[in-house]
Amino acid sequence: MAANEVNKKLVDIVEKFYEDVVDDFKEAEGIIINESKFTSIFKKKNHDRNIKKLRSCKKKCIVLPVETIKLEAGDDVGQEVMKNLERTRFAFNALCDAHIQLQLSLQKKSDGEKVGYGEYKEIYNRVNKCRTDLNSQLHELDIIYTDYTYDEDEDPYEFL
Repeated sequence: MAANEVNKKLVDIVEKFYEDVVDDFKEAEGIIINESKFTSIFKKKNHDRNIKKLRSCKKKCIVLPVETIKLEAGDDVGQEVMKNLERTRFAFNALCDAHIQLQLSLQKKSDGEKVGYGEYKEIYNRVNKCRTDLNSQLHELDIIYTDYTYDEDEDPYEFL
């Protein structure tokens, strides 16, 4: 597919999703993971900061202006990119919700409230399932998005 046949608005929004939303989330998740390491077991965790960052990531995902994308009737691959983007956004929001719930649970525990192991394990398992679902959706989006933006006429060695 030639580069001039792709919907620029769709490409911009997918790029914005990866750059603004997914990258911010990776940063937030990295902080959370670092706080969870054994070496920081006695350090005070900043659950409020983590929750705010996760909510910010979710909000960025929700406000992406996907409703402004107008695809042509015969743009089947573009339609598939849109469907995959929506599925990926849904999976992303579910992961943010699960992470927020886990952080709220950890906050309650650090404040001295009783949080049972079963409850924590259930939330933790939900985070892992949501992460697996998101990774699967991102993989699908990567494939269809690459097909959509690939230009057969472009020289692949142009920048070498």
